[in-house]
Amino acid sequence: MSLSHVPRSWVLSSLLLISTASLFSQATTSLSGRVTDPTGATVPEAVITITLDSQGLTRKTVGDTSGFYQFLQVPPGNYTVKAEKAGFAILLQKNVLLQVNLPATVELKLEVGNVSQTIAIEAEAPPINTQDATIGNAFNETQVRQLPLLTRNVVELLSLQAGVTATGEVLGARRDQNNVTLDGADVNDNQSAGAFTAVLPVPLDSVQEFRVTVGGQGANQGRSSGGQVSLVTKSGSNQFHGSLYEFHRNTATSANNWFSNRAGIKREALIRNQFGGSIGGPIKKDRIFFFFNYENRIDASAAAQTRTVPSEALKQGILTLQTSDGTTRRLSAQEMTSVIDPQRRGFSPFIRDLLSKYPVGNDDALGSDGGLNFSGLRFNAPFKLDNKAYVARMDFRIDKEGKHNAYIRGTLADNREDL
Repeated sequence: MSLSHVPRSWVLSSLLLISTASLFSQATTSLSGRVTDPTGATVPEAVITITLDSQGLTRKTVGDTSGFYQFLQVPPGNYTVKAEKAGFAILLQKNVLLQVNLPATVELKLEVGNVSQTIAIEAEAPPINTQDATIGNAFNETQVRQLPLLTRNVVELLSLQAGVTATGEVLGARRDQNNVTLDGADVNDNQSAGAFTAVLPVPLDSVQEFRVTVGGQGANQGRSSGGQVSLVTKSGSNQFHGSLYEFHRNTATSANNWFSNRAGIKREALIRNQFGGSIGGPIKKDRIFFFFNYENRIDASAAAQTRTVPSEALKQGILTLQTSDGTTRRLSAQEMTSVIDPQRRGFSPFIRDLLSKYPVGNDDALGSDGGLNFSGLRFNAPFKLDNKAYVARMDFRIDKEGKHNAYIRGTLADNREDL
C-alpha cells in the first residue's frame, strides 16, 4: 500500500500561506547596554551603530542622558557594535553574537581621544541572560550541526535540556503544551501532538539558530506552559556559501531486539540514506539575498511486527480449553462433534483450508487466549520511505538604512511511505 501523506496542491497552498505569514512575524532578539568613560561615569547621548556582518544591515540609535542604549527586534546574527562621542575615540566591538530570543547586554567603555582614533575590541555578548527570567539555551549554527541527532531532526534538541523527560514533558507540563515556531510562525504538529516534531520538515542544514526556553517564559512566549522552541532559517549573505552532505546508516551497525532474538527472527533491516545540499548568497549586495536547501531521506528497512495466528492444534480441529478447576483439556474434532455439534456436520472443510493458510506461530505468549488455541507471530515487515524537503528564503532590505526589511520563506514537503 502506498501512502502519500500530503497532496501536492495542499502543500503549494501551505507554501503561499506560510510565506505570507512570514512577512509579518520573525524570530528576533534585542541588544542593550550602557556607555561609560574610563572612570566608569556614564557618557550621555553617544551614537551607537550596529552592523550585521554577513549582510551589511546597519541600525543606529542615540543613547539617553544616562548613557543607556537599546535595540529591539534585531535579527539574530554576528554583529559589530560601534560607539561614537565627541572627545572620545571611536569604539568598535566586533563578534557580538546575538542569538534568537536571548536578550544580550554589551557594556561600552569609551577611551578619551579624538574621532580620528579607533579602538577595536574582539568580544562576544555574554551568553548569560540578565534581561529577563527565561531559562534555556540557544544553539548557534555550528552547535546545531555538530550535535548528534537521530534522523537529523533539529527539534529533538529540546530533549537535551534540563527538566525535559524522554517523552517530552517539560517541568511537569504535558508534552502537547510545547510550542514550536519557525521564523516566528507556528509550526506545531497538532495532529500527532509529538513533543519533538514540527508540522513542517526542518532540515538541519536550513537552521541558523535554535533556542529553547524551559521556564520563565515572557509574554511573547505565553502561548502554552511547556517548552518554547524557536527556530531560525538561514539567510543568504554578501558571500556565497553552501554545503553538500550525506549520512548513511546500515543494518550492520544495528542490534537485534530481545523479543525477536528470542523468537529466532533476524534483526530488522535498516538501510538509511539522508543527503542534500544548500546554497545561499547575494542577488544584490547589501539589499537582496537568497537561501535554498534540499534534503532527501530514503529508508529501505523493515519494522518488527506481531500478529495473532491459530495454533497448530486448532488447525487440526483440536480445541484446548481450561476448566474451572484450572486444568487444561483438549477436545478432538470427534469429541467436539459429539459435544457441541448436534447435527454431526464435523470440521468444516472450508474452515480447515482457511486455517491451514496461516503461518506457524513463533511466540505462544502473544496468543490472544494465553496460547491455548492461538499463538503469536513475530516477523519483520518491509518498510520503504522517501521524504523530500525543499526550503527557500529571500531577504529584502527595502531601504539602505535598514529601517524597513522583509523576507519570504517557503517549505515544500513531498513524503511517501510504502508498507
